[in-house]
Amino acid sequence: MNLTTILLLAEAGRNTQFAADHPEIQPRIDNALHIIRQDHISDNGDGTYTVKSQTKIGEQYTVNGVCSCPDATGISPKTGKPLTTFAPKGRCKHRIAVDLVRKAAELARHQQQCLQRAEDQLAFARHQYEAARHALVQAMQRMAEADAAQQAACASCLGLSLSLADEPPLRNAEPAGSRSAP
Repeated sequence: MNLTTILLLAEAGRNTQFAADHPEIQPRIDNALHIIRQDHISDNGDGTYTVKSQTKIGEQYTVNGVCSCPDATGISPKTGKPLTTFAPKGRCKHRIAVDLVRKAAELARHQQQCLQRAEDQLAFARHQYEAARHALVQAMQRMAEADAAQQAACASCLGLSLSLADEPPLRNAEPAGSRSAP
């Protein structure tokens, strides 16, 4: 669990319209962070969480979108009567703690998926680079072979032209300018 992410999420929660409309939620956010820091929250693996009570030793509350604590239900456990003050819309410290932990886990999963996609794209780009580099090396080798073949052909042409230069020029039977006009 990334506490920094949870703290950022909690701070973002403080700045929502809901928090502005219900200032009594602020101490519940502080208490939720205390629950998380004390590691008093555990994932049951079935979509529910168990949160230890901060006021009653040995008491725990099950949270699955709603909490069973008196602050969330608005019912006194002693009298069974409605409480005069309770968490707005059932958002008690236990539910807030679970919401923060869930959201942080969701963000961590998303971050891991993004990282995996980036690694996959990098691997693909490396493969493409290596394929292009291999093709370039092959093309350069073919060009070098073609250049060598051309130089060899030119050398034989050059040898032929040199041998032709060693021969005396062809002579006409008539000297130049001695042609008679018809």
